[in-house]
Amino acid sequence: RYGYRMSDRVFMSFNADYLRRKITDSERAPEEGAPSFPSDFLNTNSLFSAGTLFLFDNARGVPRINRGYRFITDLQWSRSLTNTSFHYINYRAEWNQFIPIPFLPDSRRLAFKSVLRKAEALGGKDVPFFEYPSLGSSDDLRGFPLDRFRDSGSLLFTLEYRYPLWSFSDVVLFIDEGQVFNQYSDIGISDFHTSYGFGFHLISSKGFAFRSEFAFSRESSRFILLISPNF
Repeated sequence: RYGYRMSDRVFMSFNADYLRRKITDSERAPEEGAPSFPSDFLNTNSLFSAGTLFLFDNARGVPRINRGYRFITDLQWSRSLTNTSFHYINYRAEWNQFIPIPFLPDSRRLAFKSVLRKAEALGGKDVPFFEYPSLGSSDDLRGFPLDRFRDSGSLLFTLEYRYPLWSFSDVVLFIDEGQVFNQYSDIGISDFHTSYGFGFHLISSKGFAFRSEFAFSRESSRFILLISPNF
């Protein structure tokens, strides 16, 4: 991976990757009534991919980002080295917006994130299922199990209210709305899934956060403990 900072606000990177993935049967007994795993997926695949990322960062505030926006695009081209079955692209567009609440100190702010991901097959080939976008993780639909929803596209909206507890810590209230889809015409208001919760973030001047969060959904609840970049 090669990265180049063009200015204080603009960053670009280029990458080339090799992935070898072997899929086998699990030793764990399936849950009662669960569908069997497709036998066609049990194989080994080698993939080569190359791509580029572009970041425009106009967010402001240290250590707390309290205003401005950030825009990220990511494009990856991939092809199978094992056979001729897979040839596809993955792309992502992400927008972050940071809004101080009027009439209150700047440290009390809203953070909004929207993320679109899509996998598209090329030349009549296929996309391996494990390269499809998914929702259900510590960064998107936080109240659902890992990779709970998966399809060729995903759309996510997140809104957080961040309230300062100490100079290095925030209390956070959040709500996530997301759905997966096959074609853009499949996107519908009624198909969004909701998760919500609260947490505590220990923040650093380098843009990282130590996150402890409690997340809930109609299916489950989760406790998240993670160190990650703070969007």
